[in-house]
Amino acid sequence: MKLKEVNECMAQVKRDVGGALICSVIANIENGSAIAKIDCDDKIGAVSAQVMSFLRDVVANDGQKLGRYMFVDINDQVTGVFILIEDYVWNITFNPQEMPLGMLVNVYLDDLRASFEAAL
Repeated sequence: MKLKEVNECMAQVKRDVGGALICSVIANIENGSAIAKIDCDDKIGAVSAQVMSFLRDVVANDGQKLGRYMFVDINDQVTGVFILIEDYVWNITFNPQEMPLGMLVNVYLDDLRASFEAAL
């Protein structure tokens, strides 16, 4: 991964999601290491990688692949978006009361993914 572009991803999510951002981490799915993070510890990266690795294996057993995005509604105040590219996952956790999921998906998600791709 390109460190400058990874840091730009973090700056972009902080700018785009703003005060709704709870935490953000880019992690390697294979080894669980956090490449970059905002307001979270390395455990969040490791857990994100572990979940994606498990799900990737589950769908592979049916001859399928994971999609580009995954959404997790944890509760009324925490939603997670997982952007998947190759062996990396970008977990963006935010408060949907402050930024609705539809706004993130329809306004920012494609640009965030493009920045993530540029970081590879």
